[in-house]
Amino acid sequence: MLTNLESFVRSPGGQKIVQEQIVTEREGRYVIPVKIESKHEIKGIVHDVSNTGATIFIEPWETVEEGNELRELINEERRELERILSSLSTEVGLHESEINRNIVLAAELDFIFAKAKYARRFKAAEPQMVPFTPEKRPSLHLLDARHPLLGDRAVPLDVVIGRIIPFW
Repeated sequence: MLTNLESFVRSPGGQKIVQEQIVTEREGRYVIPVKIESKHEIKGIVHDVSNTGATIFIEPWETVEEGNELRELINEERRELERILSSLSTEVGLHESEINRNIVLAAELDFIFAKAKYARRFKAAEPQMVPFTPEKRPSLHLLDARHPLLGDRAVPLDVVIGRIIPFW
């Protein structure tokens, strides 16, 4: 069909009545742009008119049946695609709980790896917990601590909270 239309617009007879030597598409149908004054020289269905009114887009009668077959095939393809997608959606729905569980696990793993990457980048250390005893007061020791938002520009500090350090 497309080949027939292209041959027509390039033929000597076609060149006299077409506005441009192209085949285009309007409303899902292949049409040729025909000069408005030549509209009676080709029989077919008018699908559109240009904004200027100088061109009409005609689907020749010779290609209407082929265009109908093409539309039927396109509709059949769409229905088959919808059938396949519906079937796949049903299969996915049957495994909803496993999929949701895997999404949660993937998010947890992503979080763990992000923390590890962050810790490696800033040379972080895991805190060590010391059990509380009455003889020893609890305290917090931060050695070479850096502000995480300052990155490499941060000045490391040692901070001790909760213990009295003698100055002498």
